[in-house]
Amino acid sequence: MLGIEKLLEKLIQRQKTPKSEREEFDLDIKTKYVHGLLFYNTYFDHLSKALGKNTVCLIVGGWIRDRLLNRPVKKSVDVDFIVTTDPFNIVKKFREILGRGDIFSFEKEKDVATIIFYEGETRYRFDFSYLDVSDIMENPQLDFYDKEKAIIDRIEQDLLQRDFTINAMAVVFDDALGMGASQTVLFDPSNGLEDLQSGLIRPVSLKNIQEDPVRILRGYRIAQQLDFDIDKEFQKWVKENSHLIKNSPKERLRDEILKIFENEDSFQTIEKLIKTGVFQNIVPEIEDMAQIGRTGNYHKFPLLQHSVKTVYYMEEFLKKKEFIKSSIDKSFLENLGKRKFFSDFSDISLLKLTAFFHDIGKIKTAENNFKEHEKKGATLFKYSISKNLSFSKKATEFVSHLIEHHLDVIRLYLLRKEGSLTEENLNFFWYENKNFAPHLFILTFADVMGTSEDEQFLDEIKLFVIYLQEYYFDVYSKEIVEEPLLTGKEIMEILNLQPSPEVGKIKDMLLKAQIEGKIKTRQQAVDFVKSITL
Repeated sequence: MLGIEKLLEKLIQRQKTPKSEREEFDLDIKTKYVHGLLFYNTYFDHLSKALGKNTVCLIVGGWIRDRLLNRPVKKSVDVDFIVTTDPFNIVKKFREILGRGDIFSFEKEKDVATIIFYEGETRYRFDFSYLDVSDIMENPQLDFYDKEKAIIDRIEQDLLQRDFTINAMAVVFDDALGMGASQTVLFDPSNGLEDLQSGLIRPVSLKNIQEDPVRILRGYRIAQQLDFDIDKEFQKWVKENSHLIKNSPKERLRDEILKIFENEDSFQTIEKLIKTGVFQNIVPEIEDMAQIGRTGNYHKFPLLQHSVKTVYYMEEFLKKKEFIKSSIDKSFLENLGKRKFFSDFSDISLLKLTAFFHDIGKIKTAENNFKEHEKKGATLFKYSISKNLSFSKKATEFVSHLIEHHLDVIRLYLLRKEGSLTEENLNFFWYENKNFAPHLFILTFADVMGTSEDEQFLDEIKLFVIYLQEYYFDVYSKEIVEEPLLTGKEIMEILNLQPSPEVGKIKDMLLKAQIEGKIKTRQQAVDFVKSITL
């Protein structure tokens, strides 16, 4: 066995040496030593009380990887465990000890129990997967040492069934406890530590990926997160086998895609997934996007490239923040990133996904000079793409609304430039988009740059966005009554009507007049409905 410090010293020295001068070295590094305290988390002490005396528990996967890399612990803490007794009993006991937490199971190749709990704004997710060693423990022909060896062999077999080498490392849980932390074995049967040091995403085996093709997305996502290279043989295999992902569970595909958009520089990963054909096999409409060139005189790039560029510029705006803070009022920005979808994802993830799909309607409107592509795009996302991605109603409405209204700011800007912008135009803009204002403004900025990369035009749009907000605070929020001043029942009583479609039409006409600024009081509303002739 090789001490981890010595191993890292050799690997670091090798990395510093030019590739042409490197000497190959063959190390038996399937098992290394590392101090358990490196992997400690305060909740492990609570968990230790929930584990039975006969439970063998190991920490495995991303938590091991990230602690070896010394990555900062953020507001989402995910830890995977292997346990040799019923994982559901463990999480139930753990929840009793904590006094909080939600328990559920999810689809995987083995029994997995999950508990999610919060401490302040930090979300913890502990996943426990079952490793059956009952046949070993009950075998009378094996002594203690034989059983220990057999269990270690089974642990390594479990690790060899995992996705990527850097995720296929484990340590014994007991050795990572606060008071009992000690030098411990790092199980690493596929040499993940070497790949970690080399910055390489490499499958444990291609067979493992073939059996669960969602792992393709995970590999590209982890490479994005860690800024690692992807093994060339794996890239080649993905390109030749991208069709395998078609029949994967939609919910898992959705989560991996949203995790990609949740991270910085997602545009690079999206580009790679398009080049390999993976993304097209999940969302077939992307293939149609690739067939459309520049869609207007102001468009510098073909449609698909424009869509990726829009994601890129959106990420630049979100990363630098100064432009957004100087363009959008803080009252609109204070909740940006705080809406939650599918429990784990923010509105920022969906906004970036919208940036990619905002012009999807152009694949259905090419013969009509892309007229009303925003409406076609919203419909296409709502009834096709969202189904392929197993989106909830809430997430679908968020994205489809932004797609349908992504040209609203530009249209109002052009009306103002022509001298024909009215208060009615402005009122209806705010009525429809008030709850989406920061998202729509950021999407507009990104779309402008992704279209022409014209910074002078961007500055003009920025000034117009500031004007729109001034109108909102000075006029709309003070003078416009958004809630219907009369209910359907009151309209029926005033006009002596029975329930009918006409009542709904009158109510819509009243609301329209309110948004136009013509009706501001209840008496004005009564007089208005009395004057209506259907």
